[in-house]
Amino acid sequence: MNCKDLEKHISDYISGDIDDKILQEFNRHLEKCSACRKEVESLEKLWLKLKGLPDGIPTPDLRHKFYSMVEAYRAGLEESGKEKPVRVLHHSTGQFFPNILKAAAVVAFIVIGSFMSFQLYRSNVMKEAEITQMKNEVNSLEKLVMISMLKDTSPSQRLRAVRLAAELEDADDKVLDALFTTIEDDPNMNVKLAGIDAIYNFADNDGVREQLIHTLITQNTPTIQIALIDLLVAIRETDARNIFIEMMKNDQITDEVKKRLDLGIKMLES
Repeated sequence: MNCKDLEKHISDYISGDIDDKILQEFNRHLEKCSACRKEVESLEKLWLKLKGLPDGIPTPDLRHKFYSMVEAYRAGLEESGKEKPVRVLHHSTGQFFPNILKAAAVVAFIVIGSFMSFQLYRSNVMKEAEITQMKNEVNSLEKLVMISMLKDTSPSQRLRAVRLAAELEDADDKVLDALFTTIEDDPNMNVKLAGIDAIYNFADNDGVREQLIHTLITQNTPTIQIALIDLLVAIRETDARNIFIEMMKNDQITDEVKKRLDLGIKMLES
């Protein structure tokens, strides 16, 4: 079972309706795939919270309110002299009944339909608000975990943290600062490069673009310089062109980096 196959069975897995054979394959995949395992755990937590949401049910005094409305309607007709027993044949029993009962039935349908529509709408709004709140909580928790993991002594843990950051829907200043600190100061080259890849997802932020240029200026490792140059060209950051030109004049810049700078200048000018 691959990741795509697993997605088809997540709902059955969480609800407990999954086939035993599929369950075995499902669990085997989760043991090997940390991304899917994390996704399933997150959805399980969300499902448990959703199960705790209150159902939108009619209040106990609904019946009383309905009959009070019918009686008020009847009294109003009597006072206005409009209650004239126009009788209509009931085809199934052959009996007659006053027109007022037909009106009462219409009122009943309107009242009950309106009430249930309102209850359903209110319930949906509440659930949507709860879901949004829970998603925000999960997102905040992921950010805290990611920032904490970036301080871990293990390079593999820091690498996982950067990958977690790349999956965030949005990144606040704390997350961005942590990523740039990683790019600038982390002792592991792979973690640095992963940080640059993660920053790409948030490059529509003007502050991120400015910080990328600043980071490029302060870096002296050719591999990181080239990765940053490529990123700035990929996001079409035209303000980087002048920086590239100035760096070309620097004797400390390696020939390999200068070739990439030259290529970047041409691409930004095209």
